[in-house]
Amino acid sequence: MKPIILAYLLSIINPKVDSRVNPLGVDALQPVFSWQLSSSQKNIVQTTYRILVADDSLLLKSNRGNVWDSKRVPSSASVQVPYKGRPLQSAKKYYWKVIVNDNKGNMAASPIAYWQMGLLKKDDWENAQWIAYDELPDTSKIVPHVHQSGKKAWGKRKDILPLLRKEFIVAKPIRSATAFIS
Repeated sequence: MKPIILAYLLSIINPKVDSRVNPLGVDALQPVFSWQLSSSQKNIVQTTYRILVADDSLLLKSNRGNVWDSKRVPSSASVQVPYKGRPLQSAKKYYWKVIVNDNKGNMAASPIAYWQMGLLKKDDWENAQWIAYDELPDTSKIVPHVHQSGKKAWGKRKDILPLLRKEFIVAKPIRSATAFIS
């Protein structure tokens, strides 16, 4: 008779940055990480974690974080764990994963996740231009709930909610692109 071998799996699910899955436009200089443990065993408690952050997802496959390696931290924390690595760069995409140990001697690594930083400084907007409607003098403005349709003597008024759009041509093939719009 063959012995029965029970496999107790520990896994990490729902890796999040700033409470979102793979978010874009993160504007926090120190984003926070969260994850959940899943196990077929009972009474599982995380005993350590190690967060790895890299600017190339391939580095994480070999457990290397070139942006931040928290090293092994003895803690059960898995919610709102703050980033403590090198300063993050505007518009850059970062990849991350967490490796945990539990109180039963199991180890698990999360799937590789990512986040992309937003534009953090005014200078990051470079040649951006505001698209706006010309300023109307206060005497030309109609507030619908106060003026209703306005006095007939005022005549037709311009719609002060313009259609905003911008066309552009891309000269090279695109592998990935992000439009920062506010």
